[in-house]
Amino acid sequence: MKIVFSLVLLFLAGCVSTIIYSSKGEELYSNKCSGCHRLHSKTEFTSEKWKSEIEEMGKKAKLSDDEKRMLIEYLTKDGLQAAKP
Repeated sequence: MKIVFSLVLLFLAGCVSTIIYSSKGEELYSNKCSGCHRLHSKTEFTSEKWKSEIEEMGKKAKLSDDEKRMLIEYLTKDGLQAAKP
């Protein structure tokens, strides 16, 4: 009986999947942007390029100014963006 109960608990635990985001910007990026295209690495664009991309794509995705701000903050955080042409 203990084995069956343990197996049922393991099965239920395997069915539950929770994604924990580090910020609202990360959650927005994952949920809003992936609906139309692949998610780009944060280091794929410069901070300035991210800002222009969010402004352009924000119109198509119907993002609020606050959502755009959170996305830009998330994508340009830590200044780790590589300099891409």
